[in-house]
Amino acid sequence: MELVAGEEAPGRSLVGRDREMGVLRAAVARAAAGEPGIVLVAGETGVGKTALVRALIADGTTTPLYGVCLPAVEEALPFAPLIQALRRLGNTGTVRQQVARSPELTRLVPSWGAASEASGSADVTSSTKLVLFQAVFDLIDKLGAAAPTLHVVEDIHWSDRSTLDLVRYLATNLLRERVLLLVTYRDHDIPAGSPVASWLAELARLPIVERLAVHRLDAQHALELASRIAGTDPHPMSADRLSAAVDRAAGNPLFLEHLVRPGAPTDALPVTLQELLLARVGVLSQQAVRVLEVLSTLGRAAPAELVAQILERAVPDVEAHAHAAIEQAVLEVRADGTLGFAHPAFGEAVWSGMLPSERSRLHRGCAEILAAAPNPVPGELARHWLGAGDAAQALSASVAAGEAAKTMYAFTDAQRAFERSLGLADVLGRTELRRDLCARSAQAAYLAGSTDAAIGHALASLEAPGDVPPDSELAERLGAYHFVAGRGPEAEEWYLRALDALPPQKDSGNAGSAAESVASVLAATIYAEMACLLAGWSRADEAENWAGRGLQAAQATGARRAEGLVRNALGMVALLRGDVEDAIGQQRRALDIATELGGADDVALAYVNLTHSLGQAGRLDEVAAVAREGSDVVARAGLATQFGGLLRANAVEALINRGRLDDAAAVVAETIGREPRGIMAAPPLLQAGRLAMARGELDIARDRCEQARLVMESESAPEAWLRVAAESAAEVELWAGRFDAAYEIVVEALDLITGTGEEPFRAMLVALGLRALADRADVHRDPVSRKQIKDALTPLDDAFSGGVNLPTDAAVQAWCDAERRRIELDAAPDAWRACATAWATVGHTLNGAYAAWREAEARLDRGVNSEAIDAIRRAYDSAMAIGLPVLARELERLAGWHRIDLVTPPGPAVAATTPGGDALAAYQLTERELEVLALVAAGRTNGEIAAGLFISVKTASVHVSNILRKLEVSSRQEAARVAHRLGMR
Repeated sequence: MELVAGEEAPGRSLVGRDREMGVLRAAVARAAAGEPGIVLVAGETGVGKTALVRALIADGTTTPLYGVCLPAVEEALPFAPLIQALRRLGNTGTVRQQVARSPELTRLVPSWGAASEASGSADVTSSTKLVLFQAVFDLIDKLGAAAPTLHVVEDIHWSDRSTLDLVRYLATNLLRERVLLLVTYRDHDIPAGSPVASWLAELARLPIVERLAVHRLDAQHALELASRIAGTDPHPMSADRLSAAVDRAAGNPLFLEHLVRPGAPTDALPVTLQELLLARVGVLSQQAVRVLEVLSTLGRAAPAELVAQILERAVPDVEAHAHAAIEQAVLEVRADGTLGFAHPAFGEAVWSGMLPSERSRLHRGCAEILAAAPNPVPGELARHWLGAGDAAQALSASVAAGEAAKTMYAFTDAQRAFERSLGLADVLGRTELRRDLCARSAQAAYLAGSTDAAIGHALASLEAPGDVPPDSELAERLGAYHFVAGRGPEAEEWYLRALDALPPQKDSGNAGSAAESVASVLAATIYAEMACLLAGWSRADEAENWAGRGLQAAQATGARRAEGLVRNALGMVALLRGDVEDAIGQQRRALDIATELGGADDVALAYVNLTHSLGQAGRLDEVAAVAREGSDVVARAGLATQFGGLLRANAVEALINRGRLDDAAAVVAETIGREPRGIMAAPPLLQAGRLAMARGELDIARDRCEQARLVMESESAPEAWLRVAAESAAEVELWAGRFDAAYEIVVEALDLITGTGEEPFRAMLVALGLRALADRADVHRDPVSRKQIKDALTPLDDAFSGGVNLPTDAAVQAWCDAERRRIELDAAPDAWRACATAWATVGHTLNGAYAAWREAEARLDRGVNSEAIDAIRRAYDSAMAIGLPVLARELERLAGWHRIDLVTPPGPAVAATTPGGDALAAYQLTERELEVLALVAAGRTNGEIAAGLFISVKTASVHVSNILRKLEVSSRQEAARVAHRLGMR
């Protein structure tokens, strides 16, 4: 195949090779400076040696001379890589010149011209070989005149003797030539003591030789490469399948390509890859293959002694056969002395070649040997008993495996083990186990983040025969599962059913108390969980009532877990009533109790609500720190999927508000990469949308917000979540200039939360609605539009609330006041200054930057003076420092209209174009006036407009005056702003 500069293997790209490319580029730089060098690049099949070579050639800094050694059935073709390289090079001027000086070159490529007596043959005698070697040396030296020569000899493990001699000649004679010699080889294909091994050892002793080992990719880079290969069209792979392919490839890029590309099988190795692997296995003896079969059945590295036990062979015999596989680079000896496959795919290939009966026998042998060993691993035993077809043994081992996985916080593995146990119990007719196994499967699924599966298993448990666990416990669990799934009404119904199913309790001493009459740990827990549920749905009074009952029951029974949940609920109630310090205090107590008891899901819930309360208190940096701490704790407890996304979403929200966008981006990437499920996916998606909005990626922002909204609506999310989603969606539309769409979102959301516990939190929606109307007022200044805007204020006035005494309430109030002034076309810089100060007080850098823009705009509306110039420069510096391109562009346009130098170099010039459609039709501007307005919007003076349109300055002035009158504005800057808002750029 012809090598083309910049070409990549199909589906492949260079990932995770910065170190290797750094070594190679440094060698090229030294060669360019007259310090020739040789780099020996070693690595296993498919690890990416050729990809490195191609990337180096693609740099375009060298003159490439590229050839590959060819595997030969009998005798290797002499000088094969050099002949390929010369033919690729072509008969250039430099080549013709060297052929004229050294006709011996035509022995290699006869078509280049007449040769000496022996031309037409690459076979040379020892007396003429030196002449040929010198001719090649002179050629690569001359080729390095313009750019250093990169002479590549790939796959030297297949080399002929003549090529080895030539490379050694070049290596020993390089002195000041601009040449880099690059030799690649598979280290596992060069047996110790072979001619090539001796040649490499001799060559490596030269001072200009450098070795470069190319290793497999680490997990992060392997996943990145897999994502690039898979792409998104036309057959995107699921994250689980992509991750599985990465695991199977074990960092080998070639294997990864075969496993990820469209059409690759998921239950077997691709045929081409399997043939590649079995070719190496096929040269081994049957006894050695038996060793491989045992290791593939075990599915892990194992000591030779264990393999010998399973095969019923002597250990020295097994070691002897293992040596043969090690020499073929099929097996390797691990650091702990065990035998394992050099690459996991060898195990898959060997397994695929076994008969089902052989597999079954080996599985039974493995199970019997491992079961007799001290401390057997239940999951491993379960797999082998299943493979052996022994359902009874597999059932007990699977149950034990599920319990073992739970203790290690491997909840997904526990779920699989219990579900497997369920299937085995059905096969064996063990119906008496079904209820218990369904309950165990449900709890494991819940902890693994699969709430739908948890609910399904719990319902199946209720319907199964038996009385362990009782209906009340299962109903309580179903309430908890629905709560975490975001299904409030269903959760409430199940909690009430759980209370009804409780057996009658003896009074604890004070007759007549409903709480005391059912004073049990389970009752206390249900009360507490009901309080948390109702607080989450902003039903503060009901939540407080249930919390009181829960606290009383908890204290009567000593139910510490219930007390912790009550504290959490009371914190949320306090927050709903505006007492953030009490909220934070209660939730810290809840966290302490949950940590003390070790309840992972309770710890996670406490962290989630604590970070939310800290955010409402304006302690944004603390939110990020506590959320990170909580994420680590939750991840260690195996709940990263269940609650980790919600915690990280809280962190991202705080980081965005604080203006720490790079930090927010890192957390978003981590969160989205984990693919949270169900309703837990909504907050990360929403914050990803807000981040995209801040960075000016408005299409992405709109998509993310819409995805979050759809998830919330499909999962019946609380009104609080829907309100926040509406706030984000409206803000995206505002930055996109779609103020009417933003206003509709706001009004719809206000209607949605009317009559709910979210009514006191409407102020932010009102502020965004006022901003939308102010943007409309800035553009539509005619009397009819002014009347429409006044009417549109009514739902906002009706909904307006001063808040619930949260620290951010004052800032939101200042924002509303400033936007109302803007609706009246009242330039009020002091109002915007007060707004910016209020946001700074609570650490909201992002909203403060918006207020700074409006302050600069208002000051400039009153005239260009030092105070106004200072305001716009401060606003611009802030936007650039935070990384807000959408705001920076607005400030650049504003500065351009007023002809202000922003000091910091402005972004790309804004082209003046007329808007599409009939956006300005209401103002009845003529075609010429539209042209003039476009130039006004670009910041042109009357003189510049006249020159650009080939009209007189007086005519330009008349057009500008007519435009100002028709747009009902008093300055050309206001006219520019109107044009910009209507789509003129």
